Amino acid sequence: FINEYDIKHFIELDIDSLVGYERVKEIRKNIEKETNKKCIPAWHLSRGLNEWNKLTKEYNYVALGGLAIKEIKKRDYKKILHPLLRIAKKNNCKIHGLGFTNNNLKEYDFYSVDSTSWSTCARYARIYNFNIKKKEMRSMLISKTHRIDQKGDKYTKLLKISLREWIKY
Repeated sequence: FINEYDIKHFIELDIDSLVGYERVKEIRKNIEKETNKKCIPAWHLSRGLNEWNKLTKEYNYVALGGLAIKEIKKRDYKKILHPLLRIAKKNNCKIHGLGFTNNNLKEYDFYSVDSTSWSTCARYARIYNFNIKKKEMRSMLISKTHRIDQKGDKYTKLLKISLREWIKY
């Protein structure tokens, strides 16, 4: 698939918790050999700081995992993320925040981030509005039932509005 569609950036199989990191490294090596391209490794706290240093030296793009699943808690962002991002910058490595949606996103020097938060609007009947000038986000409940039928036009319209607002963010 990677070769057939000439995929430029792809994240390794982020399955340490299922098969162990040694197996993930074997799979990474095989995929890189077969595609003749470097993947974007997905680092987690369990891999340790030495592995972070190694990956950010060997790869020009590394994903930082554990944010969406709260392996790294919000209260620990400053003491963990800032040092990791400084090391990456020193090693001239771009960092992708896996599942990172945060009100203070600009405080962290990520090259890129991803999130599915934009789609929660319909699941939880909540719409977000971003004011770029004030740099603030507001959330509004839009249904008393706290759910929107995921098959109707209302759901599709809501997703479009939500995506537009998150793109602003």
